[in-house]
Amino acid sequence: MATYAYGTRKEFLDRRPVHNKQRPILNKKVLPGLPFEYWNAEMSIDGSFKMDCFAKKLSDEATIGDYTTLKLLAESLSSFQMGEGFVKLLHISTQTIPFGFFYETMRCGTLQDHELLIFAVNIAQAMHFLASQKFCHPALSLRKVLMTPQGSCKLYDIYPNNLCMERIKHLMKKKNPPTAWMATEIFLLDKYFMKSDSWNFSVFLWELLSIGKIPFAGISQEDIKAKVLDEFTLSRPYVCPKDMFRVMVSCWQKNHTMRPSCIDILKAIRCEYEKFHESIDGRYLYYVI
Repeated sequence: MATYAYGTRKEFLDRRPVHNKQRPILNKKVLPGLPFEYWNAEMSIDGSFKMDCFAKKLSDEATIGDYTTLKLLAESLSSFQMGEGFVKLLHISTQTIPFGFFYETMRCGTLQDHELLIFAVNIAQAMHFLASQKFCHPALSLRKVLMTPQGSCKLYDIYPNNLCMERIKHLMKKKNPPTAWMATEIFLLDKYFMKSDSWNFSVFLWELLSIGKIPFAGISQEDIKAKVLDEFTLSRPYVCPKDMFRVMVSCWQKNHTMRPSCIDILKAIRCEYEKFHESIDGRYLYYVI
């Protein structure tokens, strides 16, 4: 089977065999995985013109079955005429290493990257403002954020700090109480501090970056409470930058005075948002095709 490139410098629908000297070059792994890994790459066109691309590469740990599936997918994609609504497939490699698919680089990342960070910044700003007014948002979660027709997000169900525990007592009487959003001191001290918001805000960020997953889904309320009282942690969502996740984890410390404040969290999110925009040259993108 030949290796085909989908395109030249001017026309991306021209199908022609690729010479070995024109094979794509993998530059940096963006995301590990099985059976595919995701890489920033580049491809030489006509032996001189280099084009940035994004590689969906078969992992070195993939099985023969995975390779067979890749070949079947390649055959299907080779006959599929992609319109304007699809990321352009520049190259398919099933005969020579690296095996995989090579797409045009979309320099603004995914809807997840861009929109989720914007939402995170907006809610962090709102939480910082609440803290400055001695208000809190007990059990902040995705369902407590409403969307405007323009795509902006707004908070509701806020409380002054001195009334937060009354609100929490009602929440904990529900059939499925938001136990994972409750900081340690709520159960141990029957108190809600300003930095108790940092705990539930961090769980909210986890929900957001996990695209709506429920923390500890399928685990009993008793077991979740035990985690809150012992060693609470959630796994890093794959779209969550490592530096940002470190801040999130620090929000789950038992000692509320050791947690970052809402302004600290806001600064961390803004930093990641700025990194994202600085990376629009195509070398630091989180997206998965």
